[in-house]
Amino acid sequence: MTIELEKLLKAIIASGDSIDFKFDGNSMLPTIYPGCSIVVEPMSETPVVGNIYVFIVRDYKSPRLFCHRLRYINSEWLTFRGDNREYNDNPVHISDIIGICRHIDR
Repeated sequence: MTIELEKLLKAIIASGDSIDFKFDGNSMLPTIYPGCSIVVEPMSETPVVGNIYVFIVRDYKSPRLFCHRLRYINSEWLTFRGDNREYNDNPVHISDIIGICRHIDR
């Protein structure tokens, strides 16, 4: 993902619009299957443990989007984990949240 795409996604969400994504991967099975469409909307509240969010992970050569369930909140740092994963992801800063997953179309 490029910096330009990251800025565009954040701008769309900041304007109050939603974004449709095609989910790729099996990290959220059985909640979200590969190929499902998800609708990501702006967060209307502070993050809530148990909700599913789309966020940016910067652990790679270029940033990547993830869609996982929030497990822990520690001040401005959030810990996520895919429903089909044994271990938590590395903590993510709250500013790297794109939005909340509000709809899953199987």
